[in-house]
Amino acid sequence: MAKLYDAPNFSKKINAARVSRFRKLLANPMQLRESDNYNQSDYWRLYGVSQSAGSRMENGRPLSGSTQILIVLKALGRISDEDLIDAVRLVEEVGLPRRGQADD
Repeated sequence: MAKLYDAPNFSKKINAARVSRFRKLLANPMQLRESDNYNQSDYWRLYGVSQSAGSRMENGRPLSGSTQILIVLKALGRISDEDLIDAVRLVEEVGLPRRGQADD
């Protein structure tokens, strides 16, 4: 059977200083939001998170894996606020139900 794709190499080690930097970054989402000069509603919407869920994360609830990935990509300069806004608008326009929403 033909190989469909080359599997990603998740075993590559990351520099310890880089890991430490991102651990600190992800450990304090309120500081991160405030440094970007956003209110809670607008900031968390960029990541597909409600204001209330963002508030809970700022007060100690763990960030979801997908939210962590998006925050890291933004911090690495791989995606911009404009990219995130476009993605949010597309997802909202598609209008599929999301977790916690009723399917009307």
